[in-house]
Amino acid sequence: MKEIIRTEIDKEWAHSAIVEAGDYVYIRYCMKSEGQSIENQINGAFDVLSERLEKIGLTLKSVV
Repeated sequence: MKEIIRTEIDKEWAHSAIVEAGDYVYIRYCMKSEGQSIENQINGAFDVLSERLEKIGLTLKSVV
């Protein structure tokens, strides 16, 4: 079994923003622009997702 890699660990809440397990990557909720218009919140969520993927060498094209 391959190593499980955890990134952006939040020790207070005991979870990681990014978990790489084998050939899969799991990314927890992506939030930004809370309280703004739904369009801004959606765009913000994609911004956060894109930033997290970049940290591990991936892009939004990698998302299924």
